[in-house]
Amino acid sequence: MLEWMERPHRRLNPLTGAWVVVSPQRAQRPWQGQIEQVARPGFAIAQNENGFPKRLLKGRSARVVVTMGMPASFYSIFYRAHSLKSLERNILRFVGIGPIQESLIGMVEGKDSARKKWLVRVHELGRAGQ
Repeated sequence: MLEWMERPHRRLNPLTGAWVVVSPQRAQRPWQGQIEQVARPGFAIAQNENGFPKRLLKGRSARVVVTMGMPASFYSIFYRAHSLKSLERNILRFVGIGPIQESLIGMVEGKDSARKKWLVRVHELGRAGQ
């Protein structure tokens, strides 16, 4: 298996110059518990003169990759992708990020060949800055 498929790593987005943190293994995600750090004043939001938040990340885009053990279509239809929509609405759009693209990958504990195919696809999206 390729090294980037096994461990967390950073990847440079050539279009924006931003570094992206990627982790293919759930237990090795270095950002666990860090998402609230985005809301610290001066990074993603600031206070306007009128008291409303100023969205400091306006003009930035995002791709959210969600992996799950269930079929992605079941998550989308039955659960209506509730956690993904919550992340988009309550965090990403709140700080000004948009447009937001999504990649839902289901049945990740299935066949190794399917998992490797998805890992390669996500790697290609990252290299292309998408």
